Formats: sequence, structure tokens, C-alpha cells
Amino acid sequence: MIRRARKTNVSIETLAQILGCSKADRADPEKLNKLLIRKTVYGDICQNETPDSLAEILLYCGNDIPSTSDLMKLIAIAHGTRVLQPPPFYENGTVKIIPPSFERAAEL
Repeated sequence: MIRRARKTNVSIETLAQILGCSKADRADPEKLNKLLIRKTVYGDICQNETPDSLAEILLYCGNDIPSTSDLMKLIAIAHGTRVLQPPPFYENGTVKIIPPSFERAAEL
């Protein structure tokens, strides 16, 4: 399954079907909000996604968070990289520094 995802440019819908997910009528706003909060956690798989793509992935996974996480991992593997956004910090206690994001190879 993972080898097939790497070799082809498969859609979110196809990957969701491979995982056995059923599409929901709409993305659950509470669960979507929790996924958006996870984007602030360094190294979390949600950092790869935009708010719109998170909503789409959640929708295709039938609002099931574990399946959503699995699908995001498959998408990262298919893309070949993961986005990492280091947390912001304060320099000298006054100036907020937001380090740039970077990509690294996706791993299992």
C-alpha cells in the first residue's frame, strides 16, 4: 500500500478508500479545530497541511481522527517530505522570533 502511494500521484479520496474510510457529509468543526491546534505542535503531522486540506482529509475520513492521522502520514509519504515548523520564541524576552519552517524526508 505505501509503495503504491510513493510511486504514483494518488488522490486523497483514493488513499482514504485504501484505508477503508467512508466520506462524511461535512467535516466536524470541533474535530477540525483540534487538528488546527495540532498544527502548532512541532513535528506533528498536521503541520504538513493547510486548514482547507485538513478539512478535506477529515471529511474523507468520516470525521475519524485516527484515520485522519493515518491518511496524513500516507500523503506525506506520497509527497516524500514532511513540513516542520519550529516553535516561536522570544529573544531577550521582548522580540518574538518565528523560525522558518523546513522540510525533511518523510519516514514511516
